Amino acid sequence: MDDPTMPHRTHTVGKAAVRLYVRDDGPEHGPPILLLSGLGMSEAAWDAVADRLVDGGHRVLRHDTRGHGRSDAPNSGPRLADLTADALAVLDALDVPRAHVAGHSLGGMVAVQLALERPERVASVALLGALVAGQRPPPAFREWASSVLGLLEENGLPALLEGLPDTAAFRHRIADPAVAAALRRQVTTTLRAPVFVPENFADVPAVAGATPNPWKRVCSGELAVPLLTLDGADDPVVSGIAEPTATHVPGARALGKWAGRPAGPLRYP
Repeated sequence: MDDPTMPHRTHTVGKAAVRLYVRDDGPEHGPPILLLSGLGMSEAAWDAVADRLVDGGHRVLRHDTRGHGRSDAPNSGPRLADLTADALAVLDALDVPRAHVAGHSLGGMVAVQLALERPERVASVALLGALVAGQRPPPAFREWASSVLGLLEENGLPALLEGLPDTAAFRHRIADPAVAAALRRQVTTTLRAPVFVPENFADVPAVAGATPNPWKRVCSGELAVPLLTLDGADDPVVSGIAEPTATHVPGARALGKWAGRPAGPLRYP
């Protein structure tokens, strides 16, 4: 998925002794967009999206999540608070005062955390196949999480990487065989820290148990920036959710499965 012909800048950002590999595309003074990846995916998963955004004049920032790809793989620290601090560290290191933030899956959860904790740094949030911490996951999500943990317990990281592409979150119908093969290669090679899965999977319920939790906060209107969701009808991990984000969060709007059912008009700061 990585396009070597695409001109870009790379940076190494240090945050609490964890070095993050950051890719920085497009004009340095263009409107900045921070792209956050999901579990098992590297920044290269955004190549096609980043290419179009750069063509539109945007500056596109994306980093390998800690424990993934070319970023450090510490033995601890994949909590949502750590991942949120990493995202903020990227903005700080590159002198970006405010950015649009889009996140896929786990990256979307981090995007919401960043917008809630540091709203002055976030211009808008886009969630792609992502839940908010505290939002009731559908049964398929719980089954997927259980299968991922089972693979890890079976024979460690090698077993997880081998089996991850065949779990529900990655078993998509991709018509282009080259794209499907590239996705499989990425999912079987990107995650490098075995501790990431159990620690992160344990931390999300802990965050969801806060009072009020992030989901309650965004539903009450605390999210002060425009929110867009994109959920695929064939995504088994989020398509069966009982509380769709766009129908519960004031001002949110949706593309994909929940399109046409906004909770209200978008608010712009």
